[in-house]
Amino acid sequence: MSKQMITAFIAIGILGSMSFVAYANEEDSEADSSVEEVQDTAGDSLLVEDTVNEDEEGLLEQPYDLSEVESPNPSLATFTLAAENEQLALYVEEDSLAIKVVNKKTDYVWSSTIDDIEAENLNETWQTLVRSAVSIDSINQRNQESTEYLLEDETLIDLDYLDDGFSATIQFPSEIKLALEVKIDGSHFTVNIPEESIEETEDARLTNLSLYPFLGATKQNEVSGYQFIPDGSGALVRFDDDSARMDYPYRSRIYGEDQGITTGQSLTDTQAPHVLSMPVYGFVHGVDQNALFSIIEAGAEYSELVAYKAGLSTEFNWLTTEFIFRSAYRQPTNRSGTQAIDSIQANRNVFDIQLRFELLEEEAANYVGMAKAYQAYLLDSGMLSDRDTTNPAIRLEFLGGEREEGLFWDRYIAMTSITDVLEHVETLSAEGMDEAMLVYKGWYDGGFTGKLPNKFPLDSRLGSKNEAVEVQDELSQLGFDLHFQTDYTRAYSRPTQIDNNEYVEQINTSDLTFRESENTSYSYLLPTGAKELVERDLAEYEDYGMTNLALKNTPKALFSTHNNGNASDRGENKEATIALVEQLNEQTGKQSALYEPNAYLWDLAGSYLDIPMDNSRYIYMTDAVPFIQIVLKGHLDYYAPFSNFVPNQRENTLKTIEYGAFPSFYLTTEDPFSLIDTDSSHLYTSQFENWQEAVLTQYTEVKQVVDATRDATIESREIVEEGLIKVSYSNDVHVLVNYTEEAVVTDFGTVDGQSFIISEGGE
Repeated sequence: MSKQMITAFIAIGILGSMSFVAYANEEDSEADSSVEEVQDTAGDSLLVEDTVNEDEEGLLEQPYDLSEVESPNPSLATFTLAAENEQLALYVEEDSLAIKVVNKKTDYVWSSTIDDIEAENLNETWQTLVRSAVSIDSINQRNQESTEYLLEDETLIDLDYLDDGFSATIQFPSEIKLALEVKIDGSHFTVNIPEESIEETEDARLTNLSLYPFLGATKQNEVSGYQFIPDGSGALVRFDDDSARMDYPYRSRIYGEDQGITTGQSLTDTQAPHVLSMPVYGFVHGVDQNALFSIIEAGAEYSELVAYKAGLSTEFNWLTTEFIFRSAYRQPTNRSGTQAIDSIQANRNVFDIQLRFELLEEEAANYVGMAKAYQAYLLDSGMLSDRDTTNPAIRLEFLGGEREEGLFWDRYIAMTSITDVLEHVETLSAEGMDEAMLVYKGWYDGGFTGKLPNKFPLDSRLGSKNEAVEVQDELSQLGFDLHFQTDYTRAYSRPTQIDNNEYVEQINTSDLTFRESENTSYSYLLPTGAKELVERDLAEYEDYGMTNLALKNTPKALFSTHNNGNASDRGENKEATIALVEQLNEQTGKQSALYEPNAYLWDLAGSYLDIPMDNSRYIYMTDAVPFIQIVLKGHLDYYAPFSNFVPNQRENTLKTIEYGAFPSFYLTTEDPFSLIDTDSSHLYTSQFENWQEAVLTQYTEVKQVVDATRDATIESREIVEEGLIKVSYSNDVHVLVNYTEEAVVTDFGTVDGQSFIISEGGE
């Protein structure tokens, strides 16, 4: 790209940067081909879609409707009491297995069906779907698909009542069988389908299953409240927002698409840019009145979240999970891959299904209450620890070197030497920065996209082994730890030390390969092969004194593998990834920093890097909320994406403070213009001398909040008025953030425009 073109793009950014949405994940360039790219004033790539909410930062949230609500489907006329305890009463409709659960504290009824459904504008198929506890999709030997509902004349049900609920054996017309269990326990109930209960026939193979799809559904805006979707940091879809249209249902796989079956898809209106890293969702019926929060306890790896807003297909807002037992794929029929046939996964995914529904009321009946409920669940189950959070209040990530493709041989571009890192930190330390998380990336032999999965030796153009050891020692004496970025999923080359069978094959026998640019592609490593690579690298880490690691890509990648003789499903690969991170932590003696980890890795992370600070911004997503931050605050420190890639630095700083996040900067010694013909060409503004002042400014401001809230958890988040947010912590500290231009007088003091205040103990 010419320098004139770059200048033109920067000019466009100056004129219109406030109307664009910035995404700071600088390396995620996988197949976003349907999204137009432009440049902002900082030069970073911006993603623009016609379905994206135009409220750029998602900051000026409106207060919620607090009017009192009543259950939209309270009738128990056709239902039988199945079980009750001090908090809940469970009712079942015997012919459909539809359920209603009464919160005894509030008398609110949560229903999986719709009262007087015949009076609604729903055809017979929709009515059957709504009332059926379970519906399934299957395929026969002629590859013909069919959908079956529990509420059909030929479906057989054998219902048994239990002390704490009921169980039912179901046989569909196709003769597919399964068992459904619904039980209450304290303030929650569970819905379970054991894998061992599923029976198929030769002519009926299960593909998909839907379970109580209309549980918590509401009609249009008759009930105030919202759906909660764990998209990015968290997304709300308010029932009463008629302008938030939905042209397609929201569909997104928990833990991302299975790249072992589908890959290379372009981003479309029906695919979310953010991976769902948490297996949760929920409903609020009346803010601070009634909420239903769901945790997918089993089967999350094979589940897809589906949301419909009133006006799309029906007059109802509904949100559910669908479970995928077999996936369709394209099987090439010639070597070039130009011809293919539609095929279906031969072997069924093997997993239990279990959904846990927590009933929340009063001040807990909102997304904050859901986050606190999930936090408590993770702590109780050992997936999150009650530990001290002592990470530095800022992250500085330095790029070592990069590779430029040449006609006959590649050219190496050194951006930041190992001794440069020390020099930059010494400069900042002299200006008052007494802590920072340091990450060194692209230090590998051949550069950032060079010879991975091979890493060693440290590229000689960045420094020697002795210099690496000395720099770490000197940084440690200053109170700074240097983390070395590593990766056990992406492979940009195929070294002879790794057998070809250690690279992932898809179900159609194709190699799982992504094209990052015109000249660069990468493959995925098998988790089992990655484990062997870790064992090989550990001696080198020790030799270089690298006890602090930052693991990229692996923490968020979950896929099935179909190598001949070495196939594994997503559940098995999840366990393999957990074992790999445990191995790294055990051998280095420290918990590795993890980039965008899925929830099952949170307790193994020393810190969370690149935590999402917004959601996918579809126009029907009315609010971006810090759900994931509320879950983690006080238990795992988290760092925002890079601040030097956002159009509005001030609002970004305020949002970082509000969300309890630590800021991050991507830095180099050399001018990033040198990278224009490399796979790091997206990096337009990173030179240390240009960002030194901003680093110190953000650090100074954020450090005030960090010092006041260290180890505390977020207890509430309140929209005091449009543009003014109050976040309250467990140690009686309140942080008030004012995104507007005008000063606001509050009970805690005056908050200047585009500023914040910290109140300790109400002062």
